[in-house]
Amino acid sequence: MNKIVTTLLIGGLTLGGFTMANASPGHFDKPGHASKSCGKHEMDRGSRIEKMIKHLDLDEGQAEQVRNIRDNYRPQMKELKEKMKDNRQQLHELAQADTLDQEQVKIIAEVIGDLKTEKIILRTTMKSEIRMILSEEQREEMKNWKRDRGFGHGRRHHGRDTG
Repeated sequence: MNKIVTTLLIGGLTLGGFTMANASPGHFDKPGHASKSCGKHEMDRGSRIEKMIKHLDLDEGQAEQVRNIRDNYRPQMKELKEKMKDNRQQLHELAQADTLDQEQVKIIAEVIGDLKTEKIILRTTMKSEIRMILSEEQREEMKNWKRDRGFGHGRRHHGRDTG
């Protein structure tokens, strides 16, 4: 079982490397694509709360509480993001080595899994705290809004017609 997981992990890293190597030059410079240095994705994440506040028509008191919750979790989320980035870099370096240290790959993969678990717990706790601020109608509207806009990366594949 461990050999299968390790093989799949290394295969994924290798394919990811080939994909990045074969990506068209300037891809991130095209309109609609954020360069890694421009911070567009960070801006989008920061404005997600503002979009929610506007969409749910929160009053100023609710909006302030939501922003405070976000700000309270921001340092922890940033720290997790940095740790995950460091671990992905370590995996990449291991995959590039002349001799693969499978035991080290396993250790780093477990750490990444733990970090992802921690991130899920933090995000879920934050969302729960935000939901407690909302009225019943706003909670229902939030549920509908997430469903309508397609939650997650696979939004085009949730039974909605994309044609």
